[in-house]
Amino acid sequence: MSITALIPTLPIAALLYLVLSLYALTRPPNYTTRFLFILTAGLAAWTTAYHAELEATTLDAKLAWLRMQFLVLPFLSVIWLMLCMELSGFSRRIPVIAWRLLLVPPLVTLLLSQTLGKHSVLCHGFWFDKAAPLQPLQFHQGLWGHLHSLYAAVLQVAGLAALVAAFRRAHPAAMRKPLLLLLLLGGSTIAADLLYTFAPALTHGYNPAPLLQLPVALLLLFAVFRFQLLDVAPAARNLLFDHTLDGVVVTDSAGRLADLNPAARDQLGALGATARLQPGLDPSRLPPPWPEVFCPDNHAVWPFHFPADDADRWLERVRVPICQGDVPCGWIYILRDVTHQKQTHEREIEAIHSRAELKRQQQWALLLRDLHDGIGGIASNIGLLASLARRADSPAKVGEYLALIGELAAEGNVEVRTMMNALEARDMPWPDLFTHIQRYAALLLEPRRIHLSFTVAGVPSDVLETAEGMSLFRIVKEALTNVAKHAQATAVEVTFSFSEHDVTFVVRDNGHWQTGRPHGRGLRHIRQRVSDLQGAFTLETAPATVLTCVIPRPDRSRTPTPPPRPPPC
Repeated sequence: MSITALIPTLPIAALLYLVLSLYALTRPPNYTTRFLFILTAGLAAWTTAYHAELEATTLDAKLAWLRMQFLVLPFLSVIWLMLCMELSGFSRRIPVIAWRLLLVPPLVTLLLSQTLGKHSVLCHGFWFDKAAPLQPLQFHQGLWGHLHSLYAAVLQVAGLAALVAAFRRAHPAAMRKPLLLLLLLGGSTIAADLLYTFAPALTHGYNPAPLLQLPVALLLLFAVFRFQLLDVAPAARNLLFDHTLDGVVVTDSAGRLADLNPAARDQLGALGATARLQPGLDPSRLPPPWPEVFCPDNHAVWPFHFPADDADRWLERVRVPICQGDVPCGWIYILRDVTHQKQTHEREIEAIHSRAELKRQQQWALLLRDLHDGIGGIASNIGLLASLARRADSPAKVGEYLALIGELAAEGNVEVRTMMNALEARDMPWPDLFTHIQRYAALLLEPRRIHLSFTVAGVPSDVLETAEGMSLFRIVKEALTNVAKHAQATAVEVTFSFSEHDVTFVVRDNGHWQTGRPHGRGLRHIRQRVSDLQGAFTLETAPATVLTCVIPRPDRSRTPTPPPRPPPC
């Protein structure tokens, strides 16, 4: 085919480039699609302008079309480099200021090109051979023209080097094929430009690069539409594969090693996989547990333990199938070091157990104190009253002591029943606590003809633990006992009010506080129990007695305080 026969192919190549640029605009916006759009649109404009230059018949017309070519020609090498760097994943390593500096020489070339014929810095001495089959505009390059040609050649070769590096790392064939096509089309165009720039005598003034644009455009179409260049861009592979901190291993349909990222290579090497890790390796040749790790028949998510010399390691392997359509063609294994998470989890479990044990010790200490203060005190009083009854000098005194012993025995029965019910249930719902309080109040107040009014305001949605319920029961019991013994009252009111964060209970009577009477042991016990529950306690004595306690609603997440020591018997 003669050179003149290639001229009609230039508009076809320009049309193909235009189709590619429009297709790139329809793709999801990213650097790869935008660089491809700019490059193909620039190639379409350059090819069209070069074809118009060849068809022009006057020197002024050819010079005008040459100026049109220089509107895009100086920038094509920079855009080519940007596309190659993005496809290879190297663009993230280059700062933005470097890309901006790369555009400075093309901008200078653009400014100089628009004043062609007025200086010789870029090119000069324009002519064309009217007797030749093709009539391209010929000229002599100036100093800046040579520098620009050298600069463009360096950028084009650097782009090819980036593609070669990406091709060497891209083990899956789906990534290698479009890269190979880019290498072919880029290499052919660069070779043509270098031949025209540095050996013009061999081309007789013709620039072969534009005349090769039809096969170049066809190769680019094939790379984009047949091998999905924009879908399997090595940039994504480089970012998600090479730079991830988790190890990633790829095996083919036969289970052989196809690829692995640097993190996986470090993991396998550090954990005893001393065999040479390269594509084609059978994982069964690796030492345990790696053959089982890379077995496609076990669980998709599989944690495994690896004993090491310095410290045990825990890893989690996630297996993901690779499919082309419905046909499986390999596996991706993600290796995540979960040693820190495992250790943190074990420490959390240990802390939970420690808190539970401390809570259990606290509850038992409180129960022992309740047993000592309640049953122990009642038993001591019964023993004391029995001793007094034996030494009494009149039947009336004996009967009085026996009546007191009967009251204490009934009170002890309530104490034992309340504690046994709480221990059997392991917790104490609020209704059960209210039942125990009312039962004890009836036993204590009815013989003394003291009327009880019991009110609950709000919704008690939570459940008390045994120790908490017993402490609240003890507080109300001590308050009612003080009313019965010291207030000289005829009515007592007990009110429980529930809010979002705390519960308030008030014991109010209509009696009269005995002026000058010191606070007894019962009030000290109330104050201590309220403090144990992290609550607040107030007592009003004029005119009647009003005892108010505010207790925080039970918070299971708070760390328990150390258990109090039970008093000595």
